[in-house]
Amino acid sequence: MTLPPRHRRQLYPTWIGTLLAAGLWLGLAGCASRPPSGLGEVREAIVINALAQVGKPYRYGGAGPDAFDCSGLVQYVYSQSGLRLPRTTGALFRSGHAVDPDEARTGDLLFYRFEDKKPEPTHVVVYLGDGEAVHAPVSGGAVRATRIDIPAFQKRLVGARRVLD
Repeated sequence: MTLPPRHRRQLYPTWIGTLLAAGLWLGLAGCASRPPSGLGEVREAIVINALAQVGKPYRYGGAGPDAFDCSGLVQYVYSQSGLRLPRTTGALFRSGHAVDPDEARTGDLLFYRFEDKKPEPTHVVVYLGDGEAVHAPVSGGAVRATRIDIPAFQKRLVGARRVLD
């Protein structure tokens, strides 16, 4: 996946600002229990829900709300946005429709293969846009927002799926 050259900036101001906006949005939403209605609102809710999980521990098989593996994080974030998705990385990779990774939009899923002997992707992230994603990385780690336009991710990219349309 090649992304257009951008001025390098630290990730933290981006997602901290988003978290602050999320807190304001959630505070204004109050007890409103309606799911997001428009596609833009759904994408925004996915970003807010994904960033709200940052810092929670990785746990193999974890599907939230206190700990996550990568596919459990995706399923949880989307469910909090009113959408049902499959539970495993392989099933997620077969859902929605394929998109060119260079055309990925906020809320799309990006898939990676970090275990060479497995034919299917072994990792999934929620794409935030602008080369950033949220994912649950590995045992001993925590959910984090990260840049995905770095070689460690680019060389392992398998594909992108759009489950929103």
